[in-house]
Amino acid sequence: MVKKKTNTVKKTAQDAIDALKPLLKESGVAVKDITANMPDYEEPYVTPHLVVAINHSGRVRAEYDQVEMEAGPHEVALVPPGHIMRRTDATRDYRSTLIVISSEAMEQMRQYVSYRNYLTYHKNPKFKLTKEQYDAMMHIVELLRSTCGMQCRQKHNIIMHMLEIMYMMLDEFRIMNQPEDSGEGSPLFARFYDLLTTNYTKSREVKFYAKQLCLSPKYFGTVISKETGTSAIKWIANYVVLQAKSMLVHNRNMSIQQVSERLGFPDQATFARYFKLNTGMTPKDFRKQRK
Repeated sequence: MVKKKTNTVKKTAQDAIDALKPLLKESGVAVKDITANMPDYEEPYVTPHLVVAINHSGRVRAEYDQVEMEAGPHEVALVPPGHIMRRTDATRDYRSTLIVISSEAMEQMRQYVSYRNYLTYHKNPKFKLTKEQYDAMMHIVELLRSTCGMQCRQKHNIIMHMLEIMYMMLDEFRIMNQPEDSGEGSPLFARFYDLLTTNYTKSREVKFYAKQLCLSPKYFGTVISKETGTSAIKWIANYVVLQAKSMLVHNRNMSIQQVSERLGFPDQATFARYFKLNTGMTPKDFRKQRK
């Protein structure tokens, strides 16, 4: 890998996300080209949007939920909302295109799209396209880019149908290329995980999410366990702990008390007990270990 030059003006990932807000509000989607000259963001960030990243050339290295991943030409990543991302470095010839889809557009897509493989994307968002698949995807992307710049009465409906086609094509390509980790997804899990990413600081109880989905806690927990192989309470704990670990490692200016407050715990002691129960060590010991 070849490190890029550091910009004199420090920019954050949140700045980049905020810059897309007007486009996302107008069209529900933003198409953005990325090159090696763009800054690496020192601090990780959590996007509230669904992001599709298509790599054209070169290689890029990034962290996905604190696990390092590398992508090469014609590889694509479909990143659901709520995951911790951090791009670390890239080769000089790195070029990619991001398709950022708002949470509102995602909700509308659910009316027409089967969220097959949604669980798989949470675990491993990346897979490789063939040359023919890559060309087909880029044809859709360029049509989507052009449509976003149009002014017409049916613009929103056209964009929504194009997003649905794009998602279904990616889903089909993944099944064709990686049948071993593809399968029927759980619509309930998709809605649960999206709720979790926006409410984890409010509640860590299964009954809260069951109520949001108009289900009994017992039925909700049974379905999630059956369809994902992991209990709902474990999904909640894993997400809360993941966010805690990221803050403890990358926000060392924050005290453990401040981290506990950011995560919605009533006090530092409660946070420490929860963290140790799910990791086997205290937040203080974890931060020391990762120093």
